[in-house]
Amino acid sequence: MYEHLLHADSLSRDEVALFRRALEAVEGSPDAVPVLRELVESLLADRTRELREMNEALEMEVRERTLVELALRNGEARLRDLALNTADWIWEIDAGGRYTECSDRVKNVLGYAPDEIIGRTPFDLMIDEDAAALAPGFERMMHERTGCSEVKNRNRHKDGHEVVLLTSCVPILNVAGELRGFRGVDKDITHREHMERSLHRRTAELEALLEAGRAIAASIDYDEVLGRIARAAGEALGTEECIIWECSPDADVAVFRTLWQRGPVPEVAAELTGALYSIQTHAGGLDALRAGVVVQQSRSDPGLAPADAADMDKWGEKTWLTVPLVLERALLGIMILIESERERRFDADEVRLAGAIGEQAAAALHNALVHYRQEERNRWLRSMVGAGRAISAARDPDSSLGDVARLAAEAVQSPAAFVYEYAPARDVLVARARYTARQIGRDDAVGGAFPVSTTPEDRRALVAGEVFVETLSDPALPDEVRAMMEQFGEQTLLNVPLRSRNEALGLLVLIEDERERLFTDGELDFMGAFGEQVTLALMTARSATTDGLTGLANHRAFYERLGQELARAGRYGTPVSLLMIDIDDFKDLNDTHGHPAGDEALRLLGGMLDERLRRGIDLPARYGGEEFAVILPNTRSGPTDGLPDDGEGARPDGGAPASGHSEGAEALAERLREIVAATDFAVAANGRPIRLTVSVGVATYPDTAANMDDLVARADAALYAAKRAGKDRVEVCRRREERREGAPHENRSGRRDTS
Repeated sequence: MYEHLLHADSLSRDEVALFRRALEAVEGSPDAVPVLRELVESLLADRTRELREMNEALEMEVRERTLVELALRNGEARLRDLALNTADWIWEIDAGGRYTECSDRVKNVLGYAPDEIIGRTPFDLMIDEDAAALAPGFERMMHERTGCSEVKNRNRHKDGHEVVLLTSCVPILNVAGELRGFRGVDKDITHREHMERSLHRRTAELEALLEAGRAIAASIDYDEVLGRIARAAGEALGTEECIIWECSPDADVAVFRTLWQRGPVPEVAAELTGALYSIQTHAGGLDALRAGVVVQQSRSDPGLAPADAADMDKWGEKTWLTVPLVLERALLGIMILIESERERRFDADEVRLAGAIGEQAAAALHNALVHYRQEERNRWLRSMVGAGRAISAARDPDSSLGDVARLAAEAVQSPAAFVYEYAPARDVLVARARYTARQIGRDDAVGGAFPVSTTPEDRRALVAGEVFVETLSDPALPDEVRAMMEQFGEQTLLNVPLRSRNEALGLLVLIEDERERLFTDGELDFMGAFGEQVTLALMTARSATTDGLTGLANHRAFYERLGQELARAGRYGTPVSLLMIDIDDFKDLNDTHGHPAGDEALRLLGGMLDERLRRGIDLPARYGGEEFAVILPNTRSGPTDGLPDDGEGARPDGGAPASGHSEGAEALAERLREIVAATDFAVAANGRPIRLTVSVGVATYPDTAANMDDLVARADAALYAAKRAGKDRVEVCRRREERREGAPHENRSGRRDTS
């Protein structure tokens, strides 16, 4: 029995040890049995007491659990009542993110019945943009077994409208700590969101209008005012870009003025500079623009015009909100707010805000335009006064013509201006002056001649005296003009006729090569008036360098050009020939038919020379009285295969000489002599034609002359040799003779040669 007790599983270790010691103590003693009995009874009494205490504790635990279960049932009932009566939507989702429980309030929030929600995911209800943005966060919650607090998300109601929810949730874990899902609540804050947006919009509207007001008051600088207004409008309506175009009251196009971008891209503004926008194709029509009607356009609109669709595609734009800038029924400009990230539908409040900013922008634009126009008129006046001073004060008429060309370009802020003189005998335009603020494609050298027959629009300006603009995009532009503009990379030409007493004297041409330009009526009127100053400068230059009777270069211009050609020939090792031509028996012509007949003969002979020489390369001049001189660059006296005759074109100033006459100066002189001898000159008072002859002397540098005065003297000597030989002939100086050292020679230019 005792051994059984000692091995009983019901005894504790201490009790077993106690039994062993008791057995050892009483072993062999007659009192062993009573002692052991007493010990067993004591242990049984202790065990009974412990069992009773344990039973009492268990009964207490059962009573407490019963109370807890009752409290839980009551709590669940209260939570159920709360879920049924709260405006919020309570739900549970499983570990896969699908709804497993859903309160009835979902019908009030999203319009769905609970059974329509079960099995779906929260992302099935969100709009695509928010679903994509929140998906990574949900994955992180799953991985980290954490919840979320007040996450804003936009959902689509069953009827299609947008609902904004505020979501909070906690994870559901099993006893092993594994994620079973989430329990959460969605609060509908759509109304609050609308209120906040409305408040934000009102604040933005006030700030934008205040900024527009500041722009009006703080500056009258045109570009600064427009830039501040564009920024205020873009920030107030939260768009990526805002662009402002200025409208001309006398044209159906608008010109780019400023661009604001949330993330600036300088290349875009640079590409738009000077760009034109046709208001004829505006979606609302011109009447809508002038009435101040704000128009929305999106790329997906079925009625979007092809031109607008192409522009949106070119710039990657999705939506335009076009706001006319109208003041007192005058259309001053157009402001376009641009969305590039996604299409957007501006609501009524946003459209109203844009219109209000547009009104402020129109007022600012008007004030800035008034200041700009005044500055423009001041600039015009300075140019006009400067041109008068340049003409009256300049010692060199050609330099004054260059100054006037510069002032013309600066007056209308064009990069280049060219002045051409019309030579009616050859029907060509001769470049007389040029100004370029920077390098451009056109490089018409001063002195170059260009046939009017190749540019019909130039003849229109010359004949009709009309200021007119040529634009590369104009479908009516003549093919010849288009080809020329494309060759030089020109976008717009402003042509100003230069006329005096109904006589066409030439053209002033201003060039725009970066962008097509819309010249205003004011600019056209000013350039028409400024053309009179250019005409005066051209006439002054012409009188200083041109013979008044024949229209050829005069004595002064002859020597200036001859010096230039000899210097060029010295640099490049090329020849220069000179013809001296004298009308035979001219005194008899004057005595027989009168001086008017002699003057007419001189004029006709000058025209013949001008027509039969290379345009812009050879120079015919009236040397004095009945004597003419002709400079032939890059031409020897005899024929040569090395200097081909191109017969046309101009040589850049300071550049290599143009190709020469391959037949040689002697053959050319002979041909001219024969033409004169075979021509009937209708100069007599009775209308009867008469015949004239000429004698010609030829000399060539450096073959037969060492310098300018030597060349003139030898050509002059050859001329008189022809006279002595019987007239109506050509004589050539064949060799160069060294003069006796120290023996000066006075030539017919009035200078003494000591070379």
